[in-house]
Amino acid sequence: MAAQATKPGSSVEVRRDGDAWILPDGTRAGSPQEAMAWLREGRAEHEFPVLVTVIGDQEPYKLRLDAEGMAVLVQEGQDENLFRRVSAMFTRSRWGIALAIALVLVLLSALLIPLFAGGASNPETPGEDASASPAADAGDVLWTIPEGANLVGSTGDLVASYQVGKLSLREGQTGAEQKLGPFEVPGKPARVLGPELIAVQFSDDKVLVVGSYDSRSTVEGVIQGRGTRPVIVSKDQRKYLTLKEADSDIKELRTVPAGESVLGALPQGVVFASADSVRVGEAKAVKMLAPTEGAKVSAWVAVTNETVVAEWGSTVVIHDIKTGAVLDQAPTEGERTTFDQGVVINGGETVSGKAFVNLCNGYAVVSGQVWCPSPSGTWTSGSARLPEKPAAAGSSWWIDSKNNVRRLVKESGQ
Repeated sequence: MAAQATKPGSSVEVRRDGDAWILPDGTRAGSPQEAMAWLREGRAEHEFPVLVTVIGDQEPYKLRLDAEGMAVLVQEGQDENLFRRVSAMFTRSRWGIALAIALVLVLLSALLIPLFAGGASNPETPGEDASASPAADAGDVLWTIPEGANLVGSTGDLVASYQVGKLSLREGQTGAEQKLGPFEVPGKPARVLGPELIAVQFSDDKVLVVGSYDSRSTVEGVIQGRGTRPVIVSKDQRKYLTLKEADSDIKELRTVPAGESVLGALPQGVVFASADSVRVGEAKAVKMLAPTEGAKVSAWVAVTNETVVAEWGSTVVIHDIKTGAVLDQAPTEGERTTFDQGVVINGGETVSGKAFVNLCNGYAVVSGQVWCPSPSGTWTSGSARLPEKPAAAGSSWWIDSKNNVRRLVKESGQ
Protein backbone atom coordinates (compact mmCIF):
# COMPACT_ATOMS: atom_id res chain seq x y z
CA MET A 1 0.00 0.00 0.00
CA ALA A 2 1.39 3.42 -0.88
CA ALA A 3 1.85 5.86 1.96
CA GLN A 4 0.41 9.33 1.71
CA ALA A 5 3.47 11.58 1.41
CA THR A 6 1.96 14.85 2.58
CA LYS A 7 -1.14 16.01 4.35
CA PRO A 8 -3.61 17.56 1.90
CA GLY A 9 -3.96 21.34 2.04
CA SER A 10 -7.61 21.13 0.97
CA SER A 11 -10.11 18.62 -0.30
CA VAL A 12 -12.95 18.66 -2.81
CA GLU A 13 -15.54 16.24 -4.12
CA VAL A 14 -16.10 15.79 -7.85
CA ARG A 15 -19.11 13.94 -9.19
CA ARG A 16 -19.18 11.90 -12.40
CA ASP A 17 -22.28 12.25 -14.61
CA GLY A 18 -21.86 10.29 -17.82
CA ASP A 19 -18.95 11.88 -19.69
CA ALA A 20 -19.02 15.02 -17.54
CA TRP A 21 -17.06 15.79 -14.37
CA ILE A 22 -19.16 18.04 -12.11
CA LEU A 23 -17.17 20.37 -9.85
CA PRO A 24 -18.38 21.63 -6.45
CA ASP A 25 -19.60 24.92 -7.96
CA GLY A 26 -21.60 23.10 -10.62
CA THR A 27 -19.11 23.57 -13.47
CA ARG A 28 -19.29 20.61 -15.87
CA ALA A 29 -15.87 19.66 -17.26
CA GLY A 30 -15.79 17.51 -20.38
CA SER A 31 -12.69 15.51 -19.44
CA PRO A 32 -10.59 14.56 -16.38
CA GLN A 33 -7.79 16.92 -17.42
CA GLU A 34 -10.18 19.85 -17.80
CA ALA A 35 -11.60 19.09 -14.35
CA MET A 36 -8.10 19.14 -12.81
CA ALA A 37 -7.28 22.42 -14.61
CA TRP A 38 -10.43 24.03 -13.22
CA LEU A 39 -9.66 22.80 -9.70
CA ARG A 40 -6.09 24.10 -9.91
CA GLU A 41 -7.08 27.55 -11.20
CA GLY A 42 -7.25 30.31 -8.59
CA ARG A 43 -6.14 28.25 -5.58
CA ALA A 44 -3.69 29.69 -3.09
CA GLU A 45 -0.39 27.86 -2.56
CA HIS A 46 -1.33 26.75 0.94
CA GLU A 47 -4.40 24.90 -0.46
CA PHE A 48 -2.18 22.37 -2.22
CA PRO A 49 -2.05 19.46 -2.48
CA VAL A 50 -5.76 19.05 -3.12
CA LEU A 51 -7.32 15.69 -2.27
CA VAL A 52 -9.96 15.11 -4.96
CA THR A 53 -12.58 12.49 -4.17
CA VAL A 54 -14.24 11.26 -7.38
CA ILE A 55 -17.75 9.90 -6.92
CA GLY A 56 -19.47 8.06 -9.74
CA ASP A 57 -21.87 5.18 -10.13
CA GLN A 58 -19.51 2.83 -8.27
CA GLU A 59 -17.08 3.04 -5.35
CA PRO A 60 -15.29 6.41 -5.06
CA TYR A 61 -11.55 6.86 -5.52
CA LYS A 62 -9.13 9.68 -4.77
CA LEU A 63 -6.63 11.78 -6.70
CA ARG A 64 -3.97 14.08 -5.26
CA LEU A 65 -3.54 17.33 -7.24
CA ASP A 66 -0.43 19.47 -6.69
CA ALA A 67 0.26 23.12 -7.50
CA GLU A 68 2.05 22.20 -10.73
CA GLY A 69 -1.06 20.53 -12.14
CA MET A 70 0.22 17.01 -11.44
CA ALA A 71 -2.46 14.55 -10.29
CA VAL A 72 -1.77 11.08 -8.96
CA LEU A 73 -4.01 8.23 -7.96
CA VAL A 74 -4.05 7.71 -4.19
CA GLN A 75 -3.99 3.99 -3.54
CA GLU A 76 -5.85 3.05 -0.37
CA GLY A 77 -5.97 -0.72 -0.35
CA GLN A 78 -7.95 -0.92 -3.59
CA ASP A 79 -7.75 -4.13 -5.58
CA GLU A 80 -7.37 -4.71 -9.30
CA ASN A 81 -11.04 -3.86 -9.92
CA LEU A 82 -10.19 -0.21 -9.29
CA PHE A 83 -7.52 -0.39 -11.96
CA ARG A 84 -9.96 -1.86 -14.50
CA ARG A 85 -12.60 0.78 -13.85
CA VAL A 86 -10.35 3.85 -13.73
CA SER A 87 -8.12 2.82 -16.63
CA ALA A 88 -11.19 2.08 -18.77
CA MET A 89 -12.53 5.55 -17.98
CA PHE A 90 -9.23 7.21 -18.92
CA THR A 91 -9.09 5.27 -22.16
CA ARG A 92 -12.65 6.36 -23.04
CA SER A 93 -11.55 9.92 -22.33
CA ARG A 94 -8.96 9.56 -25.11
CA TRP A 95 -5.98 9.78 -22.84
CA GLY A 96 -4.35 6.89 -24.69
CA ILE A 97 -2.84 3.53 -23.92
CA ALA A 98 0.22 5.04 -22.23
CA LEU A 99 -1.87 6.38 -19.36
CA ALA A 100 -3.67 3.09 -18.89
CA ILE A 101 -0.25 1.42 -18.65
CA ALA A 102 0.77 4.02 -16.07
CA LEU A 103 -2.22 2.98 -13.97
CA VAL A 104 -1.10 -0.65 -14.14
CA LEU A 105 2.25 0.41 -12.72
CA VAL A 106 0.53 2.40 -9.97
CA LEU A 107 -1.35 -0.62 -8.69
CA LEU A 108 1.35 -3.25 -9.23
CA SER A 109 4.20 -1.27 -7.68
CA ALA A 110 2.12 0.42 -4.94
CA LEU A 111 3.72 3.73 -5.91
CA LEU A 112 2.12 7.04 -6.84
CA ILE A 113 2.61 7.47 -10.59
CA PRO A 114 1.73 10.77 -12.31
CA LEU A 115 -1.41 10.47 -14.41
CA PHE A 116 -1.68 14.04 -15.60
CA ALA A 117 0.95 16.29 -17.11
CA GLY A 118 1.07 19.80 -15.64
CA GLY A 119 -0.62 22.37 -17.86
CA ALA A 120 -1.34 26.04 -18.11
CA SER A 121 -3.57 27.60 -15.47
CA ASN A 122 -6.56 27.96 -17.80
CA PRO A 123 -8.03 25.02 -19.72
CA GLU A 124 -8.21 25.43 -23.47
CA THR A 125 -6.04 28.56 -23.61
CA PRO A 126 -4.68 29.15 -27.16
CA GLY A 127 -1.09 28.06 -27.46
CA GLU A 128 -1.32 25.24 -24.92
CA ASP A 129 -0.06 21.79 -25.63
CA ALA A 130 -2.85 20.01 -27.51
CA SER A 131 -2.78 17.18 -24.97
CA ALA A 132 -3.72 19.52 -22.11
CA SER A 133 -7.34 19.85 -23.17
CA PRO A 134 -9.25 18.72 -26.25
CA ALA A 135 -9.80 21.44 -28.82
CA ALA A 136 -13.28 22.47 -29.91
CA ASP A 137 -14.11 21.16 -33.36
CA ALA A 138 -16.78 23.12 -35.23
CA GLY A 139 -17.38 20.23 -37.63
CA ASP A 140 -18.03 20.42 -41.36
CA VAL A 141 -20.95 22.49 -42.66
CA LEU A 142 -23.67 20.03 -43.71
CA TRP A 143 -26.10 22.64 -45.05
CA THR A 144 -27.29 26.17 -44.34
CA ILE A 145 -30.75 27.43 -43.42
CA PRO A 146 -31.97 29.44 -46.45
CA GLU A 147 -31.33 33.17 -46.40
CA GLY A 148 -34.31 35.08 -45.04
CA ALA A 149 -35.58 32.13 -43.00
CA ASN A 150 -35.67 32.32 -39.19
CA LEU A 151 -34.73 29.41 -36.99
CA VAL A 152 -37.69 28.41 -34.80
CA GLY A 153 -35.99 25.55 -33.00
CA SER A 154 -35.56 21.82 -33.24
CA THR A 155 -37.38 18.69 -32.16
CA GLY A 156 -35.69 15.33 -32.21
CA ASP A 157 -33.47 15.54 -35.29
CA LEU A 158 -35.70 17.96 -37.19
CA VAL A 159 -34.79 21.62 -37.71
CA ALA A 160 -37.77 24.00 -37.82
CA SER A 161 -37.48 27.32 -39.70
CA TYR A 162 -40.02 29.93 -40.74
CA GLN A 163 -40.10 32.18 -43.80
CA VAL A 164 -42.94 34.37 -45.10
CA GLY A 165 -45.89 32.37 -43.78
CA LYS A 166 -44.34 28.95 -44.31
CA LEU A 167 -42.81 26.47 -41.90
CA SER A 168 -40.08 24.05 -42.95
CA LEU A 169 -39.15 20.89 -41.10
CA ARG A 170 -35.79 19.66 -42.37
CA GLU A 171 -33.81 16.59 -41.42
CA GLY A 172 -30.85 17.85 -39.42
CA GLN A 173 -28.15 15.71 -41.02
CA THR A 174 -29.12 16.23 -44.66
CA GLY A 175 -31.34 19.32 -44.79
CA ALA A 176 -33.98 17.36 -46.69
CA GLU A 177 -37.51 18.77 -46.36
CA GLN A 178 -39.81 16.51 -44.32
CA LYS A 179 -43.60 16.07 -44.07
CA LEU A 180 -44.06 17.27 -47.68
CA GLY A 181 -43.20 20.77 -46.53
CA PRO A 182 -42.84 23.62 -46.44
CA PHE A 183 -46.42 24.25 -45.41
CA GLU A 184 -48.39 27.36 -44.66
CA VAL A 185 -49.00 28.57 -41.12
CA PRO A 186 -51.12 31.62 -40.24
CA GLY A 187 -48.50 33.10 -37.92
CA LYS A 188 -44.87 32.71 -36.94
CA PRO A 189 -44.54 29.62 -34.72
CA ALA A 190 -43.52 30.23 -31.13
CA ARG A 191 -42.89 26.58 -30.34
CA VAL A 192 -42.43 23.28 -32.17
CA LEU A 193 -42.45 19.95 -30.31
CA GLY A 194 -42.35 16.33 -31.45
CA PRO A 195 -40.56 14.15 -32.30
CA GLU A 196 -42.82 11.74 -34.24
CA LEU A 197 -46.05 13.73 -34.49
CA ILE A 198 -45.28 17.45 -34.61
CA ALA A 199 -47.15 20.15 -32.67
CA VAL A 200 -46.70 23.75 -33.86
CA GLN A 201 -47.92 26.62 -31.65
CA PHE A 202 -48.63 29.39 -34.20
CA SER A 203 -50.87 31.65 -32.08
CA ASP A 204 -51.91 32.06 -28.45
CA ASP A 205 -54.62 29.41 -28.73
CA LYS A 206 -54.02 27.51 -31.99
CA VAL A 207 -51.88 24.42 -32.54
CA LEU A 208 -51.11 22.86 -35.91
CA VAL A 209 -50.55 19.09 -35.72
CA VAL A 210 -48.46 17.56 -38.50
CA GLY A 211 -49.17 13.86 -38.29
CA SER A 212 -48.54 10.55 -39.99
CA TYR A 213 -48.87 10.34 -43.78
CA ASP A 214 -48.27 14.13 -43.72
CA SER A 215 -51.76 14.86 -42.43
CA ARG A 216 -52.37 18.28 -40.87
CA SER A 217 -55.03 19.54 -38.52
CA THR A 218 -55.57 22.66 -36.43
CA VAL A 219 -56.72 22.38 -32.81
CA GLU A 220 -57.63 25.07 -30.28
CA GLY A 221 -55.36 25.00 -27.24
CA VAL A 222 -51.75 25.28 -26.16
CA ILE A 223 -48.88 22.81 -26.21
CA GLN A 224 -48.01 21.31 -22.84
CA GLY A 225 -44.57 19.68 -22.75
CA ARG A 226 -43.93 18.50 -19.19
CA GLY A 227 -43.63 14.88 -20.32
CA THR A 228 -41.54 13.18 -23.00
CA ARG A 229 -44.31 13.77 -25.57
CA PRO A 230 -46.37 16.93 -26.13
CA VAL A 231 -50.09 17.10 -25.38
CA ILE A 232 -52.58 19.85 -26.21
CA VAL A 233 -54.49 21.41 -23.31
CA SER A 234 -57.06 24.20 -23.11
CA LYS A 235 -56.01 27.50 -21.57
CA ASP A 236 -57.91 26.69 -18.37
CA GLN A 237 -56.16 23.26 -18.22
CA ARG A 238 -59.52 21.46 -17.95
CA LYS A 239 -59.45 19.84 -21.40
CA TYR A 240 -56.84 17.95 -23.36
CA LEU A 241 -56.13 16.15 -26.63
CA THR A 242 -53.21 13.92 -27.57
CA LEU A 243 -51.40 14.41 -30.87
CA LYS A 244 -52.41 10.90 -31.87
CA GLU A 245 -56.07 11.83 -31.42
CA ALA A 246 -55.59 15.05 -33.37
CA ASP A 247 -53.93 13.05 -36.13
CA SER A 248 -57.05 10.86 -36.36
CA ASP A 249 -59.22 13.94 -37.09
CA ILE A 250 -60.53 14.33 -33.54
CA LYS A 251 -60.81 18.08 -33.02
CA GLU A 252 -62.81 18.33 -29.78
CA LEU A 253 -60.70 18.32 -26.65
CA ARG A 254 -61.55 15.77 -23.96
CA THR A 255 -62.53 16.79 -20.44
CA VAL A 256 -59.96 16.13 -17.74
CA PRO A 257 -61.41 13.75 -15.10
CA ALA A 258 -62.73 15.47 -11.98
CA GLY A 259 -60.13 15.99 -9.28
CA GLU A 260 -57.22 15.50 -11.67
CA SER A 261 -54.97 17.62 -13.89
CA VAL A 262 -52.78 16.82 -16.89
CA LEU A 263 -49.21 16.40 -15.70
CA GLY A 264 -47.81 15.53 -19.12
CA ALA A 265 -47.73 12.81 -21.74
CA LEU A 266 -45.58 9.74 -22.35
CA PRO A 267 -45.52 7.35 -25.32
CA GLN A 268 -47.91 5.06 -23.41
CA GLY A 269 -50.48 7.78 -22.69
CA VAL A 270 -51.48 10.96 -20.88
CA VAL A 271 -50.30 11.27 -17.27
CA PHE A 272 -52.90 12.58 -14.81
CA ALA A 273 -52.14 13.95 -11.35
CA SER A 274 -54.44 14.34 -8.37
CA ALA A 275 -53.69 15.63 -4.85
CA ASP A 276 -50.68 13.37 -4.29
CA SER A 277 -51.06 10.59 -6.87
CA VAL A 278 -50.17 10.00 -10.51
CA ARG A 279 -51.60 7.61 -13.09
CA VAL A 280 -50.58 6.87 -16.67
CA GLY A 281 -53.53 6.42 -19.03
CA GLU A 282 -56.01 3.97 -17.61
CA ALA A 283 -53.55 2.44 -15.16
CA LYS A 284 -54.11 2.52 -11.41
CA ALA A 285 -52.99 5.71 -9.66
CA VAL A 286 -49.74 5.56 -7.67
CA LYS A 287 -49.39 7.64 -4.53
CA MET A 288 -46.22 9.73 -4.34
CA LEU A 289 -44.65 9.46 -0.89
CA ALA A 290 -44.24 12.73 1.02
CA PRO A 291 -40.66 13.77 1.90
CA THR A 292 -41.81 14.76 5.38
CA GLU A 293 -44.87 13.94 7.44
CA GLY A 294 -47.81 16.21 6.63
CA ALA A 295 -46.26 17.68 3.46
CA LYS A 296 -48.54 18.29 0.48
CA VAL A 297 -47.84 18.64 -3.23
CA SER A 298 -47.78 22.33 -4.16
CA ALA A 299 -46.86 21.89 -7.85
CA TRP A 300 -46.28 19.13 -10.38
CA VAL A 301 -43.13 19.82 -12.40
CA ALA A 302 -42.34 17.03 -14.88
CA VAL A 303 -42.72 13.34 -15.72
CA THR A 304 -40.61 10.77 -17.57
CA ASN A 305 -40.94 7.04 -18.13
CA GLU A 306 -39.17 6.47 -14.80
CA THR A 307 -39.70 9.51 -12.61
CA VAL A 308 -42.09 12.21 -11.44
CA VAL A 309 -40.81 15.57 -10.19
CA ALA A 310 -43.00 17.51 -7.77
CA GLU A 311 -42.75 20.38 -5.35
CA TRP A 312 -43.81 19.69 -1.77
CA GLY A 313 -43.83 23.18 -0.30
CA SER A 314 -40.18 24.19 0.09
CA THR A 315 -38.85 20.84 -1.13
CA VAL A 316 -38.65 19.52 -4.69
CA VAL A 317 -38.67 15.73 -4.95
CA ILE A 318 -37.82 13.12 -7.59
CA HIS A 319 -40.20 10.15 -7.26
CA ASP A 320 -40.18 6.69 -8.78
CA ILE A 321 -43.19 6.72 -11.12
CA LYS A 322 -44.01 3.06 -10.44
CA THR A 323 -43.79 3.05 -6.63
CA GLY A 324 -43.95 6.71 -5.60
CA ALA A 325 -40.77 6.30 -3.57
CA VAL A 326 -38.56 9.34 -2.94
CA LEU A 327 -35.40 8.93 -5.03
CA ASP A 328 -33.84 12.31 -4.26
CA GLN A 329 -34.88 15.69 -2.89
CA ALA A 330 -33.58 19.24 -2.62
CA PRO A 331 -34.77 22.54 -1.17
CA THR A 332 -36.49 24.82 -3.66
CA GLU A 333 -34.14 27.68 -4.43
CA GLY A 334 -36.11 30.92 -4.56
CA GLU A 335 -38.50 30.83 -7.50
CA ARG A 336 -40.62 27.84 -8.47
CA THR A 337 -38.95 24.90 -10.09
CA THR A 338 -39.29 25.09 -13.88
CA PHE A 339 -39.19 22.65 -16.76
CA ASP A 340 -37.27 24.11 -19.71
CA GLN A 341 -37.12 22.12 -22.96
CA GLY A 342 -37.06 18.82 -21.12
CA VAL A 343 -34.67 20.03 -18.41
CA VAL A 344 -35.75 20.56 -14.79
CA ILE A 345 -34.28 23.77 -13.36
CA ASN A 346 -34.25 24.24 -9.57
CA GLY A 347 -32.05 27.22 -8.89
CA GLY A 348 -28.52 25.93 -9.45
CA GLU A 349 -29.55 22.30 -9.85
CA THR A 350 -31.06 20.06 -12.48
CA VAL A 351 -32.25 16.46 -12.60
CA SER A 352 -29.96 13.86 -14.12
CA GLY A 353 -31.63 10.47 -14.24
CA LYS A 354 -32.88 9.88 -10.73
CA ALA A 355 -30.85 12.47 -8.83
CA PHE A 356 -30.21 16.19 -8.55
CA VAL A 357 -26.87 17.47 -9.85
CA ASN A 358 -25.38 20.95 -9.79
CA LEU A 359 -25.61 23.14 -12.87
CA CYS A 360 -22.50 24.86 -14.18
CA ASN A 361 -22.12 28.60 -13.91
CA GLY A 362 -23.54 30.42 -16.94
CA TYR A 363 -25.30 27.33 -18.28
CA ALA A 364 -27.74 27.44 -21.19
CA VAL A 365 -30.52 25.02 -22.10
CA VAL A 366 -30.46 24.40 -25.86
CA SER A 367 -32.65 21.80 -27.58
CA GLY A 368 -33.26 19.99 -24.30
CA GLN A 369 -29.56 19.80 -23.40
CA VAL A 370 -27.56 21.66 -20.76
CA TRP A 371 -24.53 23.43 -22.28
CA CYS A 372 -21.71 24.85 -20.16
CA PRO A 373 -19.28 27.65 -21.05
CA SER A 374 -15.54 27.63 -20.39
CA PRO A 375 -13.15 30.55 -19.78
CA SER A 376 -11.82 30.22 -23.33
CA GLY A 377 -15.26 30.62 -24.87
CA THR A 378 -16.00 27.01 -25.77
CA TRP A 379 -19.26 25.26 -24.82
CA THR A 380 -19.62 21.64 -23.72
CA SER A 381 -22.46 19.17 -23.22
CA GLY A 382 -21.52 15.61 -22.37
CA SER A 383 -18.74 14.62 -24.78
CA ALA A 384 -19.49 17.41 -27.28
CA ARG A 385 -17.33 20.55 -27.29
CA LEU A 386 -18.14 23.52 -29.55
CA PRO A 387 -16.34 26.79 -30.30
CA GLU A 388 -19.50 28.80 -29.59
CA LYS A 389 -22.91 28.46 -27.95
CA PRO A 390 -25.17 26.46 -30.30
CA ALA A 391 -28.45 27.90 -31.54
CA ALA A 392 -29.86 24.36 -31.68
CA ALA A 393 -28.45 20.84 -31.56
CA GLY A 394 -29.45 17.29 -32.45
CA SER A 395 -27.79 13.92 -32.01
CA SER A 396 -25.31 14.42 -34.86
CA TRP A 397 -25.48 18.11 -35.79
CA TRP A 398 -25.57 21.62 -34.36
CA ILE A 399 -26.42 25.11 -35.67
CA ASP A 400 -23.99 28.00 -35.36
CA SER A 401 -24.69 31.74 -35.11
CA LYS A 402 -24.69 32.08 -38.91
CA ASN A 403 -27.41 29.46 -39.46
CA ASN A 404 -24.91 26.87 -40.67
CA VAL A 405 -25.90 23.33 -39.73
CA ARG A 406 -22.67 21.52 -38.85
CA ARG A 407 -21.64 17.99 -38.07
CA LEU A 408 -21.45 17.47 -34.29
CA VAL A 409 -18.02 16.13 -33.39
CA LYS A 410 -17.80 14.42 -29.99
CA GLU A 411 -14.70 13.61 -28.00
CA SER A 412 -15.06 9.95 -28.92
CA GLY A 413 -14.39 11.12 -32.49
CA GLN A 414 -17.85 10.19 -33.71
